Amino acid sequence: MKGRMMQSTGTHTATFFDQSIKDAVEGFQMLGLKNQLRRYAAVWVFKELAENAPSLFFLHLRPFFEHIGTVLFDDAVWVREGAVVALRVVLASLVTQRKTALCIQHYHKIYQDILNVSRY
Repeated sequence: MKGRMMQSTGTHTATFFDQSIKDAVEGFQMLGLKNQLRRYAAVWVFKELAENAPSLFFLHLRPFFEHIGTVLFDDAVWVREGAVVALRVVLASLVTQRKTALCIQHYHKIYQDILNVSRY
């Protein structure tokens, strides 16, 4: 549903998009076993928004990359797998299409996170 709505244009789309990003970030920030479904839903909201509204999503890369790391290490395998899919979509469809300093910064952060995890 969100994907089709994001493909339309207008101020309602931008408002809906901003609210969806806000809700997804809140879902990422909720910790605990009771909130695994919220984190899982947030992962898929980010994925769908990135696929269907890449120009709008590009403006919201920072909150995605600030919080995706915690979801990638969630206790639930299915939440982690969803986070991997969302990260793949974001990297494949957005970051690789735009060669900006911000993208390089996000690549560097991901690389540093991987190095920190591999040290354990």
